[in-house]
Amino acid sequence: MRMTLPAALFAAPVAAVLALTGCATSTETAPEPTESMASAPTTSGSPTSSAPAVSSQVIEVTVKDGKVSPSGTTERVEVGRTITLRVTADSSGELHVHSDPEHSLDYKAGVTTLDFTINRPGVVEVEDHHTDALVVNLEAR
Repeated sequence: MRMTLPAALFAAPVAAVLALTGCATSTETAPEPTESMASAPTTSGSPTSSAPAVSSQVIEVTVKDGKVSPSGTTERVEVGRTITLRVTADSSGELHVHSDPEHSLDYKAGVTTLDFTINRPGVVEVEDHHTDALVVNLEAR
């Protein structure tokens, strides 16, 4: 019995210390990941929603009385960057972007926003389908 009693006396405090240490460790550890995980989406969410507006290159296009403006100008754009054509028109129509792949972009009377990207360097023509007018040359670099 003497061997059993000392072993029991030794085991009880060790078990208590381990239990308390285990609880303290899990309590201290649990809030840190929760706080970090809550902060990460907020931080990454804000720049993500701001980034598209900043990275988009906007080109204003006006179609009025059958005439298109700009007319044959050249705009430098970045390969892979979103290009936004903001079309203000007095009637509906269609723009053709002669890139690879080609884009046909429909617009309506009023203001229409059309987004696309150019994935290869070179000069890409944008023309109005109804008037066959060259709107803009996009020099993609």
